[in-house]
Amino acid sequence: MPFKSAQNQNNFISEFEEKDRTTKDNWEEFIISSGLSVRAINVLLQNCSSIDEINLLNEKILLTLPTCGKKTANEILNFIKISYQKRIVQPPPSIKDKLANPPDESSLILLPIFSSKNTKEIAVEDLHEGFKAVTKLSDLMLSVRAAKALKKLDIHSIGEVMLSTEATLLKQKNFGRKCLNELKAIIRNLILFNIHSSDTFPESRSNHISSIDYSSYRNMITSFVRLCIKSKRDQDLISRRLCFQTEKIPTLEQIGKHFDITKEGVRQILKKGYRNLKIKTNVNILNSFWERINGLIVSCGGIIDLEELAVILQDEFNWSEPPNPLALGQLFSLWKPELSFACSEDLLIVDCECLSCEHPFKQLLSLDFEEHESFHIQVVGKKFASHCRNKCAAKPVQKFHKAFIRKVIKDTGGKYVLHGDLVWDYDKWLIRYGVNMEDVARYVLEKHGKPMHFSEIAGAVRKENIKFKDISDHNVHAAIIRYKDIEIVKRGTYGLKTWNLGGYRPASDGIEELLDKSGFPLRRMEIIQRLEGEFSEGNISAALTNSGTRFVSIGEGFYDRQENWQKCSCNDYIKLLPEPVADFVLYLTSKNNCSYKLVMALIFIRSMNENGSIYLHNLKEMFCNFYLSRKKKGLVVETASVIASSNGDIEPEVIKNRATQEPLKSFLHSDFFSQNGSNLRIRENLAGLLSDNILKDIVIITLLKGIDDYFARIEPAASNQEYAGDPTVKAEKPLLDIPHEKVKKVIDNSEERAPSIAIKKRQRSKIKL
Repeated sequence: MPFKSAQNQNNFISEFEEKDRTTKDNWEEFIISSGLSVRAINVLLQNCSSIDEINLLNEKILLTLPTCGKKTANEILNFIKISYQKRIVQPPPSIKDKLANPPDESSLILLPIFSSKNTKEIAVEDLHEGFKAVTKLSDLMLSVRAAKALKKLDIHSIGEVMLSTEATLLKQKNFGRKCLNELKAIIRNLILFNIHSSDTFPESRSNHISSIDYSSYRNMITSFVRLCIKSKRDQDLISRRLCFQTEKIPTLEQIGKHFDITKEGVRQILKKGYRNLKIKTNVNILNSFWERINGLIVSCGGIIDLEELAVILQDEFNWSEPPNPLALGQLFSLWKPELSFACSEDLLIVDCECLSCEHPFKQLLSLDFEEHESFHIQVVGKKFASHCRNKCAAKPVQKFHKAFIRKVIKDTGGKYVLHGDLVWDYDKWLIRYGVNMEDVARYVLEKHGKPMHFSEIAGAVRKENIKFKDISDHNVHAAIIRYKDIEIVKRGTYGLKTWNLGGYRPASDGIEELLDKSGFPLRRMEIIQRLEGEFSEGNISAALTNSGTRFVSIGEGFYDRQENWQKCSCNDYIKLLPEPVADFVLYLTSKNNCSYKLVMALIFIRSMNENGSIYLHNLKEMFCNFYLSRKKKGLVVETASVIASSNGDIEPEVIKNRATQEPLKSFLHSDFFSQNGSNLRIRENLAGLLSDNILKDIVIITLLKGIDDYFARIEPAASNQEYAGDPTVKAEKPLLDIPHEKVKKVIDNSEERAPSIAIKKRQRSKIKL
């Protein structure tokens, strides 16, 4: 009943004050027993959840509440005022306070998912750590339907599920009572039994750890998979993937053939099975195994590769054979999903002080590689362990394995190299096992300290390096000549560019310098003689013929720079001759309307005897051969109106008699030549002067220049005339004073003596498109 007066209310409060307040653990009971009217009690119970909220009420708030009029509001405000004055309103702990304490059965039902009350003021961080609210949903064994529904709600931890009401969850599509009960069971098992699934028999899970058979690696995998996977076929399939002794991981196709299913079927089974095995509650079944693995790695310095760990596990568990390192890697991918294991040298690393310790690094630097060429890895590991036992304040490492030593070597920045089971100083390893010829050759030169002949470099490389023990001098020479850090300092000798020895000029540069210095062309043998000692004959010959457009062979064994030869003229060379010889050469090189006089003069000067004479028959023979040689080489022979252009097509005797007639007539009418029987002789004083080889060479070079200029001048015209008698080509004035009819008659006579068959080609007309 409501209070009839304030005195009655005060009497109730006084009575309540005398009671043991420890029994007032429910504020609702306190309000119901307060003596307020039924309407006032309902207003408070329906709109407040604690005494603190009641104390915050005022008239304005009360009048906005349903079924609360002014009379009821005054009654409630009077009750709050008297309660505050008497100091008896000691509210019981709120839901937030209770959930901040270690969980039990009573606090479990206060979670919104069980109570269906929305408590927005409570966050996941407010829950006690015993609720395991930060556990990720991916670590729990959820059904596919429940997992997808929670993902759509953007819920990622079990704490978010605990603070979600039933109404919120049931609104999600495809989420029904079955999924809700599944989540409630998971929460209950997680909080009360530390089990990450909805298993309704948690006591069976507690015996899983003792169910693992560690007698062999295969038995361990089989028993572990059997506890986590239901299907017998899936158990066998996943065990085959986690336990094998082949060199490579069994492929999906290989496994599929064994179980008579497709590759896609195997892939789906493995995907689903691995997802179940990676669930935290399943991974924890092998906790004792993971802990021993962790301890073993720490005892090895915090780092080890799969191959070494497999051997250690065999000794640790007394297995008859070590597990396959790749199979072990597949198992470890369940333990550490962020890691990927593809080969036996993949590393497992755990937090360990040894990984940041500087003593192994200093110990490696202190090894005497001057006295010893290399150190075996076991010796280095023992030195590390001995130093660790003497100096390390923490628990010392008993044995450092290859992976740890490899890491320390890597930290030296390339100063040392691990080759097989031997630790080498990098410089010594490079000359012994280096695979880069440039590095080996550079090291040999650095060690020698001065330039070496390439044969000496090749000998040192063969003696020291394993890979290049059969390499030839020629291959070494061909290799080092291309390296940017090595330069040739003199013929066949090489040094390092950092020595600044000035380098070495190529043979072509030496020839250019010699020709520029001489001022006129030189014979090949003369060039070889002058550059002897610096370049070999083969190098000079190769430079003269393979230097592109740098040098030109002008004939008679003479070479000149292309630029110089094109720039000079006959008069430039005539100026170098004494007056009688200069007048003679000027006569030969001037007033020439064909090449006959120049060619005959060249042959005469080149072939005359010491008396200055030559047999006319020989002169004519060599004259005819000159033009025949040009024709065989595909060079311009002469213009079409000159009979020499038909050399090879008509009788040689005709060429000799007709072509040599005019130049011989010109020679004999000059003051420089005379005929004595069948010999042609040069003037005596000129013969004496031309006995000087230098003057003779200058005359020959001048004549070669005249011949070269003449053929360069007629080459465009000659290329435009396919045949002298072609009616489509306009006839030019003959260069010799020989009637064209006579030339044609000679050709016709030659054709009668050597008949040939002419096939007239059918003239083809254009095709109209």
